[in-house]
Amino acid sequence: MAIREKSNAPKCIKKCQSTQKTITVRDPYKFFAMCAYFEDDRNHETIVIPIKQDNQMVGCLSAALLPKHQISQEEIHLL
Repeated sequence: MAIREKSNAPKCIKKCQSTQKTITVRDPYKFFAMCAYFEDDRNHETIVIPIKQDNQMVGCLSAALLPKHQISQEEIHLL
């Protein structure tokens, strides 16, 4: 799964794709300052989890979390 640098994909998705690791965005106001998908009036954090098949990333799952929610490794594994 290749996301081009000049694509419209959000920064968090691009970071997940380049690292192929789970990305947790705790401060959306800093991270999403220039993101077209971010809405200022929503108070949440974001997690982006890579979906892999045969050790290759084939997609990702993005979810909004309540502020200060501590997601466990078991929850990440289940997602």
